[in-house]
Amino acid sequence: MGKQEKGSSSSERVEKVLVAVKASKEIPKTALVWALTHVVQPGDCITMLVVVPPPSSGIIIMLDL
Repeated sequence: MGKQEKGSSSSERVEKVLVAVKASKEIPKTALVWALTHVVQPGDCITMLVVVPPPSSGIIIMLDL
């Protein structure tokens, strides 16, 4: 699951964490906060995937992190 950096021991793994959220009017930060407090370790790589409705829906997305 994780990627090991050169010269690091097997106990020092750099993990890739994907946090996916569905946006409505605002992008919820609950999932990101949960991942940061329960999963992510110092040095890990975090990617946030935001699923946004099609523009024809008339919804304006606001990111507040």
